[in-house]
Amino acid sequence: MAEIWRELTEAAPTIGQKRDVKRIGPILHMDPAHKVMVTIEAPNQDALVDHLQETRLGMIQDIEIYRLTPMENLFKQAAEWGHQPLY
Repeated sequence: MAEIWRELTEAAPTIGQKRDVKRIGPILHMDPAHKVMVTIEAPNQDALVDHLQETRLGMIQDIEIYRLTPMENLFKQAAEWGHQPLY
């Protein structure tokens, strides 16, 4: 399994260039759940999903996608919507 993982992760940057998808930071292993966490920057969720399918990482690992937003952006967006802070 380690060899397959190595092959797929080594190919991922080249495949990612097609869709402007890139890994940010290290690949982390969550113990003892035996899950992997990767932070990836992509122009949109479709580009990320296409990238993950082409790299075949979903064939060896369950994939969950969580969109990340900086807190400052959330507060700014909430203010634009007329929401008041809870503090």
